[in-house]
This record gives sequence, structure tokens and C-alpha cells, in this order.
Amino acid sequence: MSYVDTIIAAALPAPLRANFGDDATYTPPAGAAVSTWIILTKSSDLVSEYGETFEPRQTALLPKSDVAAPVIGAALAVGTATYRIDQIIARDDLFHTVALSVS
Repeated sequence: MSYVDTIIAAALPAPLRANFGDDATYTPPAGAAVSTWIILTKSSDLVSEYGETFEPRQTALLPKSDVAAPVIGAALAVGTATYRIDQIIARDDLFHTVALSVS
């Protein structure tokens, strides 16, 4: 990781959490619950081989600093809503992007 990447990794999460994050509790299928925060996003993705339809999708950015390796089937509780991780979509230096369903 470059020096600039190190600075961004140290400075970026706090403003993101303050402006866009929601407090959450991550609970794996087997293991202890972890207090964390997530950034929820609602969007649509093209579905099918030829992309004819849109499917609503809810995703979350989950910080790697709190949850090193999220597990499919784990629960994310945010306020009164509970979500289930259906898919790990992407990973970068700071966050996991996970697809959610409402439990």
C-alpha cells in the first residue's frame, strides 16, 4: 500500500461513518456478535443473460476494520431492521460490499 493509500485508509472511515453510516451489529451464523457500522445502498441491477429486467437490490459497505471476513448467512441488525448477507460482491482495502435481504 502506498503512502497516499495509507493516509486515505486512516482518514476516510471517520467522515464516511459520520455522514453516511448507520450503527449495526454483525452476527455470524456461529460466533459472537460484533458492533460495527455500515453504509446501506438501495439500487437496481440488470438481471438475466441479456439484461432485459431490473431487480431491486440492497447492498451495504461493511468496514474491514470491524469485520475481517463476512460470512454468507450472517445477520446485520440496523435499528429495528435485520438483514441477511446473501452475497459478497466486492472487497477493497477498506470495505466489503455485501448484498442483503430482509430477514
